[in-house]
Amino acid sequence: MYRNYFTFLIFIAILILCLQNIYAQQENQRFLLPSDAVKRIGKGFLYDLEFSPDGSKLAVATTLGIWIYDTANGNELNLLTGHTQSVISVCFNSDGRILASSSYDDTIRIWDMNTGKFIRKLSGHRSNVYTVAFSPDDRIIVSGSRDEMIKFWDIETGNLDKTIVGHVDGVYGLSYSPDGDILASFGVDERINLWNTETGEFINTLIPNYQPILVGSAKIEAITFSPDNTTLLSVNTNGTIREWDVNKLKIINTFETIQSEVYAVKFSPDGKTLAINGPINNENVIQIWDISTGNQIATLNGHIDRVASLEYSSDGNSLASYSYDNSVQIWDVKTGTQTQTITGHNNGIIRSIIYASDGNTVASFNHRGIMQVWDARTYKMISSTKVNFRSFRCVDFSPDGLTYAFGHNNGMIEITNRTSNEETHTIKNAHTTVVSSVAFSDKGSILASGGYDRMVRLWDVSTGRLIDTLAGHEYTVLKVEFSPTRDILVSGGSDGTIYYWDVNTGNPIRTIAAHTDRIENLSFSKTGDILVSSAADDSICLWDVSTGSLLKTITPNRNIYSVEIAPDGNTLASSHLREVRLWNVSTGKLINRVTGHSSAIYSLAFSPDGNTLISSSQDHTMIVRKIKPSNN
Repeated sequence: MYRNYFTFLIFIAILILCLQNIYAQQENQRFLLPSDAVKRIGKGFLYDLEFSPDGSKLAVATTLGIWIYDTANGNELNLLTGHTQSVISVCFNSDGRILASSSYDDTIRIWDMNTGKFIRKLSGHRSNVYTVAFSPDDRIIVSGSRDEMIKFWDIETGNLDKTIVGHVDGVYGLSYSPDGDILASFGVDERINLWNTETGEFINTLIPNYQPILVGSAKIEAITFSPDNTTLLSVNTNGTIREWDVNKLKIINTFETIQSEVYAVKFSPDGKTLAINGPINNENVIQIWDISTGNQIATLNGHIDRVASLEYSSDGNSLASYSYDNSVQIWDVKTGTQTQTITGHNNGIIRSIIYASDGNTVASFNHRGIMQVWDARTYKMISSTKVNFRSFRCVDFSPDGLTYAFGHNNGMIEITNRTSNEETHTIKNAHTTVVSSVAFSDKGSILASGGYDRMVRLWDVSTGRLIDTLAGHEYTVLKVEFSPTRDILVSGGSDGTIYYWDVNTGNPIRTIAAHTDRIENLSFSKTGDILVSSAADDSICLWDVSTGSLLKTITPNRNIYSVEIAPDGNTLASSHLREVRLWNVSTGKLINRVTGHSSAIYSLAFSPDGNTLISSSQDHTMIVRKIKPSNN
C-alpha cells in the first residue's frame, strides 16, 4: 500500500512538472502572438541592447516591445509590451530591479524586473525619446528626445523634476559622471554639452578645437566618463576617438581607428577598451581597441553580415552584438569566443509575400534585398538568399516560386532563378525611368512591367525579349496585374485610371476612370471574375471583369496599404496601418478586424485554399492567421 502511495506521489509530481512546462510554453505563445493568430515569424527589429548589472539577463529593445533573455542559455524570459510604437532605448538601474525604456511614442516606461510588470509611464516629451539613463544613485531617470529637451524624472513618484534645452534637432546620447554631479549629452548638432545635475545649469560645451561645426562632418556616436570623473571619451562616426579633460575642457588625447565609417561602437564600463565595427577589412568583424595605447588588441569573428549594435556587460567580461544576419551573439571578451546565439530579430521590412501555386511554400522579400522561402506547413525557413542589388523598386515571384523579377529605379529589370540565385536575364533599358511594378502571368511565361514612362511592356521570361509595348496611359503607370484565368492584363495609373489589355493582341479592351487618386493595389479573384482596386482616395472598388461594371465600393475611411481577395472570391482582406480588416465581398460589410502588428502592414497573402492569411509589417514580422470562409 505504501509503495502504491509513493508511486502515486511521484506520478503527481511529474504531472505538475509537465503542466508547468505546458503553461510556460503557453506563456511563451501568449507574449509571442495575438490571440487569433497561429504563428508570428520574427521577433521584430532590434534598436538597443542592455545587460542587467549581474549579467544574467539581456534586455532587447525592438519594434514589438522589450525582449528579456537569459544570457546563460539564450532563452526568452519575457516580452514587455505597452509602448504604442517601437522601443528605441533600454536601461537598467544599478541593482537590476528596474528597467526604463523609451520609444517613438514619445514616452518613457518603468518596469519591475522581478515581476515583469509595468510600473508607470512618464509623459512630457513632444517627440521621439531617443535615450534614457539612470543617475548613479538610482533616484533620477534622465531622458533625451528629438524635441531637443533633456528631462529629469523622480523615479519614486514619476514627477518631472526639471527640463533643460539640450541640443538643436535632438538629443541622441546621455552619460552621467560616476559621482553623479555632471551629465554629458550629445546630439545632431555634433556638440557635447556638460550640465550640472543638481541645478540643471549649463556648464560648457566640448567642441574639437572650438572650430565652427561643418555640415556633414563626422557625427558623435558615443560618449562615456572615466571612472575617476576627470575625463570623457567620445568616438565619431569616422572612427576618431578623443579623450577630454572635463575640468580644463580640452582634448588631451586623440587617435584614429582604422575605420573610415563606424556602424556600431561601445566603450567598456571602465573606459579602457572600445568595441567597434565598420567597413574596413570586414564589416562582419568586431574589433577591440586599447584606449591608452591606441592599438587594436583583439577581433571577434562570427557574424556573417554587418554588425549594427554593441553592448558590454557591467563587468566588461561579456559583449553582446546584433548583426544584420538576424542574430544576437554574446561573447566572452577575454577569450573571444561566442557563449550564446539568439536568433529571430529580423532587420528587413518584408515588402512582398506570395504563396507558391501548390501552397507548399511561401516566399518573402524584404527591403534589404533578402529573399526567404518558408515551409507553409511548419513556417520554418527553407532558404535565405541575399540578392546582390539594393536599388530595386518592385518585385514579383513566379507562380511556382522558382523565379523572381525585380524592377529598378533606373529602368532595369532583372529576372533571377531562386535555386541558383543567378540572373537569368538583365534588361537594362526596360523603361526609360523608374520601373514601378512587375507581374508574372498565371503560367509564369510572361512578365509584365509598368513604368513612370507611362508604358506597359510584356517580356518573354525564358528569353528576356520584349513581346509587346502597350501604350495608352497618359500618366505614370503604378501597378500591373495578370488575370489568373484569362488572357487579360490590367494596369493602374497615377490618375486613378485602370486599363484592361488583351495580352494576345496588345490592344486595350476598356478604360475605366476607377478612382479620383493614384492606384495603389490591383488584385484578381482566383476565378478571374472579380478585380479589386484600391487607391490613395481611401476607397476599395470591386469590378466585374467581363463587363467592367462596378460591383461594390468599400470605404474604410482609413489609408489603405494592401488589399487581397480570397481565392473563393467571398472574402476581401485590407490593411490599414496596424489593422487588417476582413470584408464580405457580396455585401461589402465588415466581417472582422484583427490586430497584432506594432507598425504599418505592407503586404497580405492568402494561401491557395483560402484558409490562411499572412500579413507582413514594418515591425519586421509576419503573422499567420487561419481564416473562416465568408459564405455569400
